[in-house]
Amino acid sequence: MVTHIADSVKRWQLVLETLPILFRTCDTTLPVYLLSLPLKRQTDNAGNSVSHGTHSQPSIEEALMSSLSYDNKSKKWVELTNAVTYCIAKDMLPLYTVEKARFRKMLAAFDKRYKPSSRNYMSRVAISAAYSTTKEQVVRDLGQIEYYSATTDCWSSQGLKPYLSYTVHYVDSKWSLKSYCLQTMYFPEDHTASNLAEGLQETLQSWSLDITRQVCITTDSASNIIRTTKDLGWKQLSCCGHNLNLAVNKGLQDQRCSSTIGTCRKVVSAFSMSWKRRRDLTSTQATMDLPQHSLAADCVTRLGSTGKMVERIREHQESINVVLSNDKKASHLILNWQKKEVLKAIDTLLSPLKKMTDLSAKDYVTISTIKPMLEYICKDLLADDTNDSAFCLLVNIANFMEPRFKVDYLNDDEFDLVKEEITMGSSVTPHLNRKKCHDNSCTADEPPRKKPKKG
Repeated sequence: MVTHIADSVKRWQLVLETLPILFRTCDTTLPVYLLSLPLKRQTDNAGNSVSHGTHSQPSIEEALMSSLSYDNKSKKWVELTNAVTYCIAKDMLPLYTVEKARFRKMLAAFDKRYKPSSRNYMSRVAISAAYSTTKEQVVRDLGQIEYYSATTDCWSSQGLKPYLSYTVHYVDSKWSLKSYCLQTMYFPEDHTASNLAEGLQETLQSWSLDITRQVCITTDSASNIIRTTKDLGWKQLSCCGHNLNLAVNKGLQDQRCSSTIGTCRKVVSAFSMSWKRRRDLTSTQATMDLPQHSLAADCVTRLGSTGKMVERIREHQESINVVLSNDKKASHLILNWQKKEVLKAIDTLLSPLKKMTDLSAKDYVTISTIKPMLEYICKDLLADDTNDSAFCLLVNIANFMEPRFKVDYLNDDEFDLVKEEITMGSSVTPHLNRKKCHDNSCTADEPPRKKPKKG
C-alpha cells in the first residue's frame, strides 16, 4: 500500500513538472497518457526489461524525454546550438550538416530533448552571431597590444577564385605569440597596386587597427604587392621561404633537371590516376620488403615538395620500374641511367633544404632563423669539398692554365702542388716561377694563326 501511494505521488510530480510546457502547447491529453503509463519498466531477476506482446510500453521518463524538447529560448538549447555552430564554423562543415539524418541521430543520442535548428537558422542567425561575438573579442584583444606585425598574400581557391588575406601577429602580456587571420576577402578586381592598397586599408578600418602600430608586413616578392607597401609607406619584408623556393626553382631550370623532374611528375600522375598501378606498387613494395609509401606530388609554389617527390621516387625506384615494365602504356616512363644520375644529383642538392621548409609558422618567431639558415647555406651547403683532393688539384691546374687567372686564386701550398704535378706529368720541365706570373710581363701566348688558303 505504501509503495503504491509513493508511486502515485511521484507520477503526479512528473505531471506537474510538465505543466509549463502543457500551457504553451495546449495539449490536454498528455497528463492522461502519462498517468496511464507505468513509472518504470518491468524487469526480470537479471535486471533485463520484460516486454509483453509485440511492443513494450515506455516508462514515464521515456515518454517525457521523447515528447518534450528544449525551448529554443532556453539556456540549454542556446548552449547546445552554440556548440554545434562552433563545430561547423571551425571545421568548415557545410551548413546542411545540421539537417542530415545521421547528424541528428548522433545529437539525439547525446540529448533526446535537443532538436537542432535548420541550416537557414545556422546561416542567418547562428553563424552571424558567433562571428559578431568573436570579432568583438578580437577587437578588444588588439586594442590592448602596443605593436603588431602582419602578413598578406593574394591566392586562389581550388575553384580558381581570387582572395586577399590579412593576418596580424603580436606578443601578448604573457609573452605568447598570437595571430589572427582578420580577413580573407573575395578580390575579383585586377591585382594592381592601387586596388590592393584599397583592400588593405579597408581591412584596417574594419578592425579599427592603428597603422602606426604596425612595425612590418611580410609579403612575397611580387612587384604589385611591393609597390603597394611603398605607396602606403609601410615597412615591408620579403618572405624568406618564398625567396628560397624561387631560388631552388630557378636552379632547377637546367634542361637536364627540368626534363628529369617532368618525367617524375608524369610517373606520379600515372600512379595517381590508376588504382591498378597503385595496387601493384603496394604489392611490389611488400615483396621487396620496402616501406609501403605512396608517391608524393610536388607543387612549384610549395617549398620542399619537389625534394619530397624526388626522394620518394628514388626510394621506390625498383618497385616503380617493376610496375611500369609490366604496363605497356606506361613503360616509356621508366627512368634511364642518365636521368637516374640527374635525379641523384637533384636529391643530393635538395635534401639539405628539408630543414628549411618550416620557415613559416604562427606559433614561433621565424625571422631569427634567417641568419643561421644563410650561414648554413654559405658555409656548409656551398662550401668546397676539401676531402676530394684529386678534384681540387684538377680544378687548381685548370685555374693555373687559364691565362685570365693564372695564380690569382691559388695560395702558396696549392701553387706548389700544381707545379709538382705539372713537372712530373710533362716530358719537358717547365720553368714555373710564381713571382714572374704576378708581373705584367706574364702574358699568355698567342694562339697559332691559321695557314692562308691556297689559290
